[in-house]
Amino acid sequence: MSGILPLVLKAAGQRAVKDFVRAAGDPKASQERYLLGHIRKTEETAFGQDHGFSDIHSYEEFAKRVPIQDYEGHRPYIERALHGESQVLTMEEPLIYASTSGTTGSPKLLPITARFQKELSAMSRIWFLQALADHPGIFRKKIFSVVSPAIEGFTPKGLPFGSMAGMTYQNNPWILLRDFALPYSLMTLSNYDLRDFMALRLALTLDISMAVTPNPSTLLKLGRMAQAHGPALVKAIGDGVSGHTAIVPNDGLSEDDQAILQVLCAGFKPNPKRAKELDHHIEKAGSLRLQDAWPDLGMIGCWLGGSAGIQARLLDETWGTTPRRDIGLRASEASMTIPVNDGTAAGVLAVHSNFYEFIPEAEIEQSEPPVLRAHELEMGQRYYILLTTSGGLRRYDINDVVEVQGTYEQAPVLAFVGKGRDMANLTGEKLHVNHVLSAVARSEQAEGLRAELFCTIPNVDEMRYDLLVEPESAWSESDGLRFLQEYDKALTAENIEYGYKRDSGRLHAPRLCLMRKGWADRQRRRDITSSGREVQYKWKAIRKQWDESATSELERQVSL
Repeated sequence: MSGILPLVLKAAGQRAVKDFVRAAGDPKASQERYLLGHIRKTEETAFGQDHGFSDIHSYEEFAKRVPIQDYEGHRPYIERALHGESQVLTMEEPLIYASTSGTTGSPKLLPITARFQKELSAMSRIWFLQALADHPGIFRKKIFSVVSPAIEGFTPKGLPFGSMAGMTYQNNPWILLRDFALPYSLMTLSNYDLRDFMALRLALTLDISMAVTPNPSTLLKLGRMAQAHGPALVKAIGDGVSGHTAIVPNDGLSEDDQAILQVLCAGFKPNPKRAKELDHHIEKAGSLRLQDAWPDLGMIGCWLGGSAGIQARLLDETWGTTPRRDIGLRASEASMTIPVNDGTAAGVLAVHSNFYEFIPEAEIEQSEPPVLRAHELEMGQRYYILLTTSGGLRRYDINDVVEVQGTYEQAPVLAFVGKGRDMANLTGEKLHVNHVLSAVARSEQAEGLRAELFCTIPNVDEMRYDLLVEPESAWSESDGLRFLQEYDKALTAENIEYGYKRDSGRLHAPRLCLMRKGWADRQRRRDITSSGREVQYKWKAIRKQWDESATSELERQVSL
């Protein structure tokens, strides 16, 4: 098994890697070729006819005829396709729709075509092959991955919609699927605690050599669940039972979950040998750590950029110092980068797949901001990214900010920084989530204190920002004061307007709100319950206002 899979991947992926490298050598020509090919393939669509695609023969003509727009600008066309009209955005009929949260109350449903899936599969193969070159042992054992369900509902036309990660999981080649530790049916469990417990129950009986899950918060939760419920998991493995009642009683499960659970448990047999091994690890370390349970784990693939990086840095406690590689800038709309190095959120812009445009971050609020192409980006600068994809999006403002951190061949290497326009503004300071993330990081480093997780809330009544922190370990009053002072100083350094407003007295000093142990996890659960999607969940470092749940979690406040 360990020898066949890498050979099959290499054989299937050599062409994809060659195309990727060749395109990166001349991003301008590669992007022009992709765009004009896309226009020719879609000029007979409703969108193409509305925007005169048959008369477009250059990027300049394309940019002149097609406005920059977000999902709401595409929604009328997508709605037409959802209700059965053909050839609206693409000549290919969508096979499925990816769903994700939108800027309005209505979710976004994004068409996925056969060509889109082909491009995505090719990018996945490139990522795996690049990772394999640096970590030759990652396919020797099983692959651990947890995703959201691929199907969450159906369109009026009867096509399924759901999680892009779930679709990717299902569409992996059979040679890769057979080496996944977890069956897809486990992903369809609606009770997240049950799903995670059973994921551990199944995977802890196996040798794992690679873990790939987009959101590091999922991995963090699994690691902590193993620590908290290690003895119950070990007993279940030894006895050959599910053991799930240690965390979820049977009467708390839906009928569907009970049926799935019954199938998952059908092949369980007592495994006293493995139970003894895991017991030994618990006795030695004091709890069950996944780094001990899976000593052959060679790499973890997950997001390392933006607010997800807060979670990723906490993985050491249960997953050890296993090398980590970002899975790339991926969204329901498109996969945009392919990381080729460990320990960084940066990845090579996939100039052979999708057409990209960029707006400098500082100029996004202009009525007609400058728009750049991939070959025009500057090192160290940050940009909003616009997408034109084989799924039918054109000049789509995904509201992601990326930073140029290098080049690969001639293509830019980009790191995801955070969602754009993600800010609070009490009196003209325009505090962005990135200011908060950087200020907390600087304060932690300066004071030697660690925040488990945090967010900030604008306090309109008192014209200040409340910084909610769950400390990694207990902070004294003096610890809190020192941290808060450093945080205020760091925000001033990060945001000049914040400093001006503080100096003028228009903005009062921030307040530190120390939250109860476990607050972050409970808040995460509340967020997931309201959004209905865990694997794509991202912690919000800026929240709009205090609510009853946050108020009830407050332990004490520290003010300057």
